[in-house]
Amino acid sequence: MMRDRRRGRLSRREPGFRAVRPLLEGLEDRFLLYATTSTQWAKPKLITYSFVPDGTSIGGVPSNLQATLNARFATADWKAQFAKAATVWQKVANVNFSLVPDNGAPLGTSGNQQSDPRFGDIRIGGYAMAGNILAFAYLAPPANGGTNAGDMFFNTTQLWQINGTTVDLETVAIHEFGHALGMGHTTDSAAAMYPTYVTTKQAVDADDTNGIRTIYNSRQNDFFDANGANDSSRSADDISSYLYSNGQLTLSALDSTTPIMIGVNDVDWYKVTAPASTTGTMVVRMQSTNLSLLAPTLSVYNGAGTTMLGQKVSYNMGDTVAVTINGVVPGQVFDIRAQGSTTGDAGFGAYGLQVNFGSLQQPPVTSPNTTMAETADRGGGTMNESTDPADDSAPPQDDASVIPGIPTFWVYNDDDATVSEDAGVVGPNDTGGDSSDTAAGSSDGGGGTTGDGSSTDGTTISVGDLTGQGDALMIDPSAGVPRRPRAADAAAPWAPLWWSARPARPAAMPVQAPAEGLSLITTIDFLNQTNDLNLPFMTLTRPKKQASDTRPAQIVDLAIATGA
Repeated sequence: MMRDRRRGRLSRREPGFRAVRPLLEGLEDRFLLYATTSTQWAKPKLITYSFVPDGTSIGGVPSNLQATLNARFATADWKAQFAKAATVWQKVANVNFSLVPDNGAPLGTSGNQQSDPRFGDIRIGGYAMAGNILAFAYLAPPANGGTNAGDMFFNTTQLWQINGTTVDLETVAIHEFGHALGMGHTTDSAAAMYPTYVTTKQAVDADDTNGIRTIYNSRQNDFFDANGANDSSRSADDISSYLYSNGQLTLSALDSTTPIMIGVNDVDWYKVTAPASTTGTMVVRMQSTNLSLLAPTLSVYNGAGTTMLGQKVSYNMGDTVAVTINGVVPGQVFDIRAQGSTTGDAGFGAYGLQVNFGSLQQPPVTSPNTTMAETADRGGGTMNESTDPADDSAPPQDDASVIPGIPTFWVYNDDDATVSEDAGVVGPNDTGGDSSDTAAGSSDGGGGTTGDGSSTDGTTISVGDLTGQGDALMIDPSAGVPRRPRAADAAAPWAPLWWSARPARPAAMPVQAPAEGLSLITTIDFLNQTNDLNLPFMTLTRPKKQASDTRPAQIVDLAIATGA
């Protein structure tokens, strides 16, 4: 009875008491929203890009991107938007970009898939398209196995802006570089790879970063960082043993990697001792030119790393800086600090380091060998829209060097013949060309994709006789971006609004007065007579020949600014 009474007292509830059943809160679902396209560059250690000259044939349509953008901005300013867009991806993935010249060969011409000497791996042009499209890009290999892989084209009827709110050039360029690297569209509206233009996005978010790293991995530590961080003068790597008898050394495939902490950049310290053969002058050079778009900063200190003896800072993307120290004596020790000039996107990328105590001119660091021959198109690859729970495991290493994930770097002998160094072992049998890359992207159509295996075919985009697999960035009707209508609504958005009557060719012809019996028809006149929409846009224009004249028509390049 006492037990029952005790149970009754324990179970008696106070007034107002309400029993609450404990609940277990489920973990938040984690889904990968990004998409990859089963495409990738086989040798991402250096991917070049170039701007096609105006008049270059895009399937028979002459490119007029440069005239369009030059009419609105200084050339250096609009080109910088593309460079900044490339560095956005260079910062978060194990890829490097470099700008090279373009000779104006027709888009899609036969040639190397990578490292064609005539133009960049990714070629950038533009022409007049429908008003609801901003730009499109052809996918990376193996979807497109020829020279058109990764090429991107911008709509020259759009009123492009720099740091604008409606049609921001860098925002669109980031999206198109993503496609050129192998990224598809995401369902994350905050990501750069969202399929429609919503607002200005001059960065990639976590969704974009996770996606690109399944293809190329994150930036990898170079040989010196991998063997112990050299991020302070106390842990500086002694590179004196790499000096040759001529008093010179060259180290390439060094890397300013993305740090764990936000708001800082990678700092690399090196130590060198002047040889007995020194001429009394030391020239130290840090080069990202033709290696990446890193903006370099180079500093030289005394051997204790406490007194700066010289510094050179450049905010130019893909540049070379040098510091000269005079009065050098044999046995004198110097500390060298190499880093990016900014903690922003241009503060990360590959670079080379050179030290010269001798009297001979030192040639620059050569670009890595990324030559890949043209291959057959692989039908567009796939676009994996991933909705699987996120995989927290590390992405697979796609590097074949001795140290997993660490690129090969090279040192040079007296004859400038290269030798390769991996894991501290120098071997003369390797030419230092491309041992750290795999060619899987061009052989099996694979390329670091994730997801549940579901896929959709890539989009076939044809411009005249140029055809490839690609993707486009469209205007979101709800975003307030002005959209220009077009008469032929049933046509593909990338179909040209205007075609040249003659074969397109790169030309820089000044606008001159027409010959007797000829009258120039301007872009606006052309539209007034042939298009009831009266839409002014920049394009190549064609003179109207009088019926009584038998002389051939002339083709002139006339750009008309449409205003802000």
